[in-house]
Amino acid sequence: MEEELGRLVREAQKGNTAAFSAIMNEHKEKLYRMAYSYFKNEQDALEAVQETAYRALKKIKQIKEPRYIGTWIVRILLNYCADEIKRKKRTIPLDHLAILQPEEDRSSRSTDNKILWLSN
Repeated sequence: MEEELGRLVREAQKGNTAAFSAIMNEHKEKLYRMAYSYFKNEQDALEAVQETAYRALKKIKQIKEPRYIGTWIVRILLNYCADEIKRKKRTIPLDHLAILQPEEDRSSRSTDNKILWLSN
């Protein structure tokens, strides 16, 4: 199995997308389970696996030791998940916003010009 994996990695490094697909098929279920444990959401988990495959394909030539391909792909996934969680924490959902107007302008402004402020 290790010889076959090494051959697939070398072929993928040469641009063989079928070899890369075989590598990803070998790891996709484990990657999905890990991503789902982070996001608790099927859509986000699937997106994470897809983004991991894309990033791995772009950087496949960086692999020096083919036997570590699984660890390398998992690291890509974990980095992506951590980055997405950080990004989502910086994003403010619309249901957390309150539509307010400054006190002095309430009578002079129409409702079309409301200012959005963060709620407490």
